[in-house]
Amino acid sequence: MNSTKRMNDTFFWIILLVFLIVSACKDDDTSQGVDSLQGVWQVNEAISIYDNSGDNRVDEAGNLGQFIFDNDTLRFEYTRNDTLYQGIERWQLQRTRENQGFSKVNVFTLMIENHDTFICEFGDQTRNSQMNATNITLRREQEENSQDARVELLLSKQ
Repeated sequence: MNSTKRMNDTFFWIILLVFLIVSACKDDDTSQGVDSLQGVWQVNEAISIYDNSGDNRVDEAGNLGQFIFDNDTLRFEYTRNDTLYQGIERWQLQRTRENQGFSKVNVFTLMIENHDTFICEFGDQTRNSQMNATNITLRREQEENSQDARVELLLSKQ
């Protein structure tokens, strides 16, 4: 009887430990991404694509502006296609898991209140690339029947 109780106690602690590890890992990727975004980012390239073929596009490079992430506030000022975008807004990073081949990968979405929503790609998009990232790509897809362009902003951390 005593050994059965000991086995049940051991089983309980193992299950509890596994649960804690799994639940801790779920938020870990998002918090690592949020931590990486904190700071000053230089906009180095802006690509605006106006059709599905990619033939009608504008590529720009140089010092196009900055994104400054501070806690939950983002200050941004950048130029794309001769238009200045600027503001101070709240921001949030969300992570989802999507199928890619035989595995699931992290997909991060950067939501900038009153401005835009971008897919945020950290570095080379490999596992844990959101940790201490120094390069990101912000991608906004073109909505159907919209005159807005598909946009890619390439940023590096200063």
